[in-house]
Amino acid sequence: MPEMLAVGLEATLVIFALTTAFFIAGYGPARLVTSKELAGSGLLLIPLVGTAILILGSYLLNLFVDLRIATATLLTTTIGLAVWSVRRDGWWLPRPTTPQLVALVAGFLVLATALLPHLHNRSGAMLGLNIDEDLYVPLAEALKSNTVFMSDMLDGPFQSEYQGVVNRSRGWGFPYLLSIGSILSTMPTFHVYAPLLYLLLAMSVPSVFVFARSGLQVSERTAALAAVLYAIHGLPLWFVSMGFGPHAVSFALFPVAAAVGVVALRDGGWRSLALSSAISAALLVSYFWAILAVYLVVAIALVASLLL
Repeated sequence: MPEMLAVGLEATLVIFALTTAFFIAGYGPARLVTSKELAGSGLLLIPLVGTAILILGSYLLNLFVDLRIATATLLTTTIGLAVWSVRRDGWWLPRPTTPQLVALVAGFLVLATALLPHLHNRSGAMLGLNIDEDLYVPLAEALKSNTVFMSDMLDGPFQSEYQGVVNRSRGWGFPYLLSIGSILSTMPTFHVYAPLLYLLLAMSVPSVFVFARSGLQVSERTAALAAVLYAIHGLPLWFVSMGFGPHAVSFALFPVAAAVGVVALRDGGWRSLALSSAISAALLVSYFWAILAVYLVVAIALVASLLL
């Protein structure tokens, strides 16, 4: 098989497996806790909610079981929740509007653009000069058969690193997704790294749309414009091309977390509060603890804007 075709098929398989998992994990929870204001963006929200659920669920379950069992448990539970919600209330999948389709297409084009250099170089490995994959790939591999405490990890160069408190404080959301992607696609973890990064970057485009539409309350056309302008900005692509996994998770989840947080502060209601809490919690376990400072600044700005 030509190398370019093999690289493309591997990336496609990983992206398909992860996208399916995000939709499965997100459909039931999004159906239950999405408020009326956010329901119109349901198609854009479902995979983002699913990403947060998989991260948060893995974080909690990995205290007791390895990622293989945690992934099976999460997907089985969310499938059951989805079936129950459909049987109770019928099928729910809001039809995307034209501006929402624009945001989705922009995200897809970002994904395709990010993958092109790998096809050209006939390699699925990271092309940027960074060493993050040297840390996250072995960690994701170890999580397949270990709890967070790594008590069953064999002696090796990463044992003391992964069992240390400092490493856990960095946030393991991205390694959780990396491990889940490898488990579901049956691909080596190393081959999942780049496709996962670029998928998260692509998902950040509709996430920006949701923030602009529901958080800032601009029109859908203006929100689509904001998403397109974000998509053509080179800085997010540079970050993921350099292999910064936690940044990629933040790009995808932070805009929607801020949007749902604004809705919760503005309108109240347990649905918005529950959704905001879940996505924010997923972010907090996905990034270095210093992200708390960013949350503090954003929270102060949001509260001030609502009071003034």
